[in-house]
Amino acid sequence: MLERYINKNSYVELVLKDEIPEENLSSGIPFISDKRITILEIYKLIQTIKRSSAEGILVKIKSLNIGY
Repeated sequence: MLERYINKNSYVELVLKDEIPEENLSSGIPFISDKRITILEIYKLIQTIKRSSAEGILVKIKSLNIGY
């Protein structure tokens, strides 16, 4: 689905900042969610971009707070 929004021979800019969890944890309270993009979702996004017609990926890292 993402592939149709990426123009041929273009670059995709991916900005990583703040905290990126390894997984989303449930608070246990219904309707309250702390949904953030996870490391696995970023990996899947990069794989999708690689399969598209994009020329490359530009990754910008700003004040990133992640684990090992």
